[in-house]
Amino acid sequence: MVGVRVETHPGPEQGAATSWAGHYNYALQSVHRIEALRKSLSREDLATYQKAIREGYNEIRTELLRDLASGPLPKRQIAWVKASVLGSVGIPGDIELGQSGRLSLRINMDNYGSFVDKLAPYTVWIFPTSTQYTFDNGPVERQDNP
Repeated sequence: MVGVRVETHPGPEQGAATSWAGHYNYALQSVHRIEALRKSLSREDLATYQKAIREGYNEIRTELLRDLASGPLPKRQIAWVKASVLGSVGIPGDIELGQSGRLSLRINMDNYGSFVDKLAPYTVWIFPTSTQYTFDNGPVERQDNP
């Protein structure tokens, strides 16, 4: 995976409650076993890996700019997503699913209620292909609270 952490640090007049942190992660399609750390990749494999990393950071930038844009948030579905990079249980969140199978999963800690510290980061996972994830529950339309 490739990822970035984005933070805001408001001035003292605004207080720590307005601090924000977001983790943006891109799940690479290639998987390298631990043995890859002990030997060099071939030139071709290294070039392919570097290209995938650049693509990942471009996708992260796109999602970050969408989150920072003003205006109403897009309507998203919710689902419980399972993927090897998410651990054996998976994670629930807001999803956007592209026709190509590309998935962005947004995890807002407010959705977990009092179980999670509100200063925990907002997280976005990007999966470029549908072979990288499954749905354990959903997707379904998000029901807004009245």
